[in-house]
Amino acid sequence: MEAIFIALTLGLSSNVDPVNAHAINIMAVLVVLAAGLILRNPLATVPEYTMRFIASVTWAGHYLVRSSSGLEW
Repeated sequence: MEAIFIALTLGLSSNVDPVNAHAINIMAVLVVLAAGLILRNPLATVPEYTMRFIASVTWAGHYLVRSSSGLEW
């Protein structure tokens, strides 16, 4: 659910034509939903704390890359 909100927010706040932004948002939502449905069963066997660790590492990496590249939040 969080990935859908992120995709919608980033798509609507970009400098893209609103019609294209909505099309991109719809495609992003469909991709996230499809990935969730496909990966639901395989990821059910991964321990919860491992998933939290992976999520925190990827977020930290995203933050460091974004902040070191000089892009504004």
